[in-house]
Amino acid sequence: MDSSLSIQIVCLILLLIGSGFFSASETALMAISKLDVRHMIEQNLKGAKKLEALLKDPNKLLGSILVGNNLVNIMASSLATMIAIRLSGGSSSGLGVGISTGIMTLLILIFGEITPKSLSTQNAQKISLLVASPISIIVTLFSPIVNILMYITNGLIKLFSGHSNTSKPFITADELKTIVTVSHEEGVLETEEKQMIYNVFDFSHSCAKDIMIPRTNMIAIDVELSYREIL
Repeated sequence: MDSSLSIQIVCLILLLIGSGFFSASETALMAISKLDVRHMIEQNLKGAKKLEALLKDPNKLLGSILVGNNLVNIMASSLATMIAIRLSGGSSSGLGVGISTGIMTLLILIFGEITPKSLSTQNAQKISLLVASPISIIVTLFSPIVNILMYITNGLIKLFSGHSNTSKPFITADELKTIVTVSHEEGVLETEEKQMIYNVFDFSHSCAKDIMIPRTNMIAIDVELSYREIL
């Protein structure tokens, strides 16, 4: 095996690692909520503030990761084809290319998709903090390309749905209700506490007559009466 072939194989391994990195980053960063990030910042965890900055524009973040992931996957597939042709004696036969394509598909699925995404699902917070700094650099580098792609994508979204892509609220009322319900089921909140929080959501639907006592039914005293007369 000559040195150039060895270099190509090393580059192929590095590209597979890069594919795994982007896949792991995508899963971890998309699994982290802004509420989780706020909690990390309060704990002064390293990388939490960079993570917060990344999640301020999730569409740009996801676009940068997908561009990077597709680039390394395309480069890995092309390099694998070149290696297969060299190993087959320079003949670009359909069999050699087909075998290399099949092997690369399997390798990318195992090492570039399934394994890193499974690990990130189980360790989303830890991995998101680790990748925050390198992903910040990648987002900056790919910014011109991603901005163009986002412009096209937003145009297509507006064309088909009638409105452009908008950011999600920090947390919705339904999500907060779910948190309260789960907290009650886990024993964190008592039944009375759960009901009090739910009453806050129902307050906007309440009428004044449901809360206040009618003036005719009120028990009142004359302000001119003395304490003795009142008693």
